[in-house]
Amino acid sequence: MDKVEGCTRALMEAVTSSEAYARYISVKEELSGQPELKKQINDFRRRNYLIQNQPDSEKLLLEMADLEREYEDFRKNPLVHEYLEAELRVCRMMQKISQELVSVIDLELDDIEDAIIL
Repeated sequence: MDKVEGCTRALMEAVTSSEAYARYISVKEELSGQPELKKQINDFRRRNYLIQNQPDSEKLLLEMADLEREYEDFRKNPLVHEYLEAELRVCRMMQKISQELVSVIDLELDDIEDAIIL
């Protein structure tokens, strides 16, 4: 377990010292001085999350298009754009790490999914 813990600490260090994470932190700090703008960003993020995680996938494209139209001018704000892009880069980095790790761990998750569906 010592090796796993050591590698986990090394991975944490690599992520937190990455260019993507540094940019995210920098933009986040810049945004901290504008609480109303941060609230608007969080409202957009919340709505985006809810739309993407709804059970009715038929509505997904229509609702995403509506959200994009509604927030089109808002997203033209350079700080908003930069924050969302920086956050997305960090999220994609974390997803890739998770996918790579899960791809080599045999937990028989397909069996669990089949049991849940039944």
